[in-house]
Amino acid sequence: MPRIRASIDIHAPIEHVYAFCTNPLNMPRIFPRDVTVEVMKEPVQPLQAGAEIVLRFQRGPVSCIWESLVTACEPLFLFEDIQVRGPMKRWLSRHYFEKITEGTRVLHVIDYQFHFGALGRICGLMAVDPILRGIFNHAHRATKEVCEQDWRAQESGAGR
Repeated sequence: MPRIRASIDIHAPIEHVYAFCTNPLNMPRIFPRDVTVEVMKEPVQPLQAGAEIVLRFQRGPVSCIWESLVTACEPLFLFEDIQVRGPMKRWLSRHYFEKITEGTRVLHVIDYQFHFGALGRICGLMAVDPILRGIFNHAHRATKEVCEQDWRAQESGAGR
């Protein structure tokens, strides 16, 4: 099963980073400009296991609804969600949070599986996987940038 794994260090406190990452309203802010993300159902905050999130993604003429279920949530340490309905046969996304000297380290691990058995795996790895990895890498860079900008703005506003 394919896996995407990356970590980022964000220069902001773990409380701020965790709140940012668990709020699906931030997703449109971190995806590439050619991917439209609409939050159709957001969970009650703070995020808890059992919460449902419904998103609509669109890239060019292709659009899909993505329903996920939060299966684990340990504030300031971990949240995990699975795709309940969407384009993948299986999708498990885990975010781990660790306090570090410079702020917060976020490890994001996604395990996924394409539909249609071996043929789906081959076609998916050749055609879809590079797109997914590009979106994932962009979202990670943008998460760091936007989260740090939000933190600096919050801090400068609090210092007045």
